[in-house]
Amino acid sequence: MKINLSWKTYAVLSIVSLGGIHAMEDVPAELTGVSEGYTRFYRSSTASVILSGLVNVKWDNEQMTMPLFKWIGGEQAEELHFCVHIAHSSGRRLNSARTLGTVNSNMDQHWVEAYRSSGVTRCTIQDCHLFANDIPNFPDYIKIKLVPKT
Repeated sequence: MKINLSWKTYAVLSIVSLGGIHAMEDVPAELTGVSEGYTRFYRSSTASVILSGLVNVKWDNEQMTMPLFKWIGGEQAEELHFCVHIAHSSGRRLNSARTLGTVNSNMDQHWVEAYRSSGVTRCTIQDCHLFANDIPNFPDYIKIKLVPKT
């Protein structure tokens, strides 16, 4: 999965779980019964998708945007572990990345924020695990949005 961050040089990419690539697609509000802007993750060995029109991201700015996650599926209480990588791109090249951090989501804490780790280093892009745990029945719907860091 790739998320292109609207005319900026950063993208979230290669988000892979132990069960294979989980692609994202827009989900109409009438399906979720909650609101617009939710996405459905589904298991596939070949699926990929690009989202565009998202917000400005700058590494060296205190207003660096961070992803928020909310899950609305089922009654599962398992903790989900997210590892989000931001990649710097030059044209079509995506050759380096930094890890924003790890966020956890469970029934007691629906909204969680990925904080930028101090002293993070650049690393070569590789498959990055969004779901670090192999949870067979993870929620169908997860909302991902970028908001200014406060």
